[in-house]
Amino acid sequence: MLKGISALDKWLARSTWHTGHPIDMGIFYSAVKEIISQNPNVLLHESEIAAYIKSSQSGKLEASELERLAKEYSKKAELISDYVILAK
Repeated sequence: MLKGISALDKWLARSTWHTGHPIDMGIFYSAVKEIISQNPNVLLHESEIAAYIKSSQSGKLEASELERLAKEYSKKAELISDYVILAK
């Protein structure tokens, strides 16, 4: 498991976490930055981030919508992580 993955909790605790609102996105990006800093040179795999999001939000959204959102945000986290690794 990724160190510091619980940094996503502050974002996921917001009722608007999934809306794409700029404040929510800022909290998401800060969480991803924190996870990356605790896991240097480690790719944040989409599957691990998605599983964390789904376990945190299970029962709070319709299952297919949660699946879609988990994939969307976990893909963003993986892409950011990949960029950080490649840009070094």
